[in-house]
Amino acid sequence: SYQGGPIILGQIENELGNDMDAPDSAASDIDNCNSANDEQAKNEPAGVHEDAICSDQTKGTSGTTQDYANWCGDLVQKLAPQVSWTMCFGLSASNTVETCNGDCTGYWVEQHGDSGRIQIDQPALLTEFENGFQIWGENASQPTDYFWGRTSRNTGQEVLKWFARGGAHLNYYMWWGGYNRGRSAAAGISNMYAADGVLCPSGQRHHPKFEYLQSLHDMLATIAPALLHRDSALHQDKDLLVKNSNGEWALQGDQRMFEYGAQNTNGPGKDGDGGSENGSLPHVIFVENDANFPVTAWVYGYGAVSLSPASVTVIVDGAVEFDSAIIDGQAEQYQRIFDEDTASELSWTTQPEPLRLSEKDKKVTASTEPIEQTALNIASDVSSDYAWYETNITLNADMDDATLHIDTAEANSFVAYIDGQYVAEANRHFHKEGLVTLDVPIGGIDAGVHRLLLLSESLGYDNLIGRWGVDTKRKMKGIVGSVVLGGSQDGSSTSIVVQSETMASGRRWLSFPGLHWDLGNIRNNNPNDGDDHDGSIEKTDVAAGIATSSVQARWAQTTFQTPPFDSPHRSLFLKVSEGRGHIWLNGHDLGRFWNITKAGSSNRPTQLYYQLPPDYLNKADGDANDLTIFDVFGSAHVTAQLVLSSLEVSAEPNFKDEVDYLDACI
Repeated sequence: SYQGGPIILGQIENELGNDMDAPDSAASDIDNCNSANDEQAKNEPAGVHEDAICSDQTKGTSGTTQDYANWCGDLVQKLAPQVSWTMCFGLSASNTVETCNGDCTGYWVEQHGDSGRIQIDQPALLTEFENGFQIWGENASQPTDYFWGRTSRNTGQEVLKWFARGGAHLNYYMWWGGYNRGRSAAAGISNMYAADGVLCPSGQRHHPKFEYLQSLHDMLATIAPALLHRDSALHQDKDLLVKNSNGEWALQGDQRMFEYGAQNTNGPGKDGDGGSENGSLPHVIFVENDANFPVTAWVYGYGAVSLSPASVTVIVDGAVEFDSAIIDGQAEQYQRIFDEDTASELSWTTQPEPLRLSEKDKKVTASTEPIEQTALNIASDVSSDYAWYETNITLNADMDDATLHIDTAEANSFVAYIDGQYVAEANRHFHKEGLVTLDVPIGGIDAGVHRLLLLSESLGYDNLIGRWGVDTKRKMKGIVGSVVLGGSQDGSSTSIVVQSETMASGRRWLSFPGLHWDLGNIRNNNPNDGDDHDGSIEKTDVAAGIATSSVQARWAQTTFQTPPFDSPHRSLFLKVSEGRGHIWLNGHDLGRFWNITKAGSSNRPTQLYYQLPPDYLNKADGDANDLTIFDVFGSAHVTAQLVLSSLEVSAEPNFKDEVDYLDACI
């Protein structure tokens, strides 16, 4: 950058598609140029950026999405750092470089990008070589959105295809996925992120992928001078002859080569030296086999070569240097070691969430309809995934097989209590946005007046704003429309719905933002709802292993000393096998936990281990650590364990090159 720092490239905007209408943000940004200019003049150092952010031509105007892209290009010329700027996958300005996301070895690079300038007067940059992410309750083979991850072999094949076609840069999304701390996870996305990355979320190496890609990039480093100093081989590939079952050479269409350096156009049976044209740069050939079976192909400048299924082979100066389908056996010779000896040290203090709302409570809002959760929490200045709702229902006859139908949003859950007793839970945990009706199975209810209490939990807001059907308007959670209680007459064989009561309006509703307790008040027994609490909370000391007697949203706290361990070779985790909620370590929200099992699996949860980050831990010989769990079902702390885990070399291969392989990353 102009200050001498290590920044060499910047990005503005992301995936500004050329099929979009002008976004609200575009018109807003252009219309507010005067404000931007004033803010710049107030804050920038004198003489560094004397030009206004917005030109006279854009003041007070609105336009197309391309106009907005051009405005972004105008903006970066006046911002630090003074480096080359990119716009990721979509529209771009004339002074920015369009980069690619996702599948970039096909149409995008073949047509020189959407801008038509890639490998003409701009380099081919891949800013998101995507490696998947995880959604609660789904499995690797059938995700409802996006994909779970890539194998090492598939990763290597796509990386080499990109560089064979003249790619100049590749950024892994993600090389290290990490975790979604606090409330940062988008709708339905798990605490761990990109768990099939090259580094596990904990920072430990993902075997065999780490060693495999280390070898691949070592090889790329040796041939980089040849790729950078020679013209791109894009559109210069040659289809290869393949030996068929009759022993004859014929074109199949799924095999090709990209060459950087000297050529030999001799066919099978002809001589060719295959050497480089000079001694300074290697002669490099990328050989691709898109078929899902092995073949023998004739590579011009080399000769006959056996190609693995779905692979890219790299030949350097007449020798095979890398085959994307081959993994060194030693890269799979690791085993995961668990040390759970510290589990017995945990002794918990618990605090239940009160199961009643009162109009006397300062934060309770009484109205004729429930208040939508996002608006409720914002108005109350509460940052929380949760909200409570309460109302009374009156039944003039017994109701069997009762179901509560709640209008809500995607990625939301409800826990239902009737007369202070837990009855059911229901959730939608997809990575989607939109309004849905969530059905909560209540069961039988006797005639009479009953108190209904609902704990609403946001499972994240969709992060794809304005794209793929996702709205640009305010995000909603909790109760967003009607609430209907339906069921059948007690004892009736016809199962006719005899009572269906719309409860979302015309009655008395109490709405409470967030939870009654938080980290700031749980220790002094002073809940969030003010001085007029009904006093029903009791504190109990519960040793690990003693089960609670009922299902109730509950806080649990404990302290522990940090065990000595060498990070990142060894990591400290909290193993949580029950419930759903949040974990705090020394005041830091580590994000959501959930014991939901993967689709098609009866015993393997989406995530079982939650790393306790070394940066948040107190030193091993220092103060004790404070660990807090909030669980909507109340019993997560009972079986929670501290676990140290490491990866050790083994005599036998234990980790296969498979997506979501057991214990490769935890």
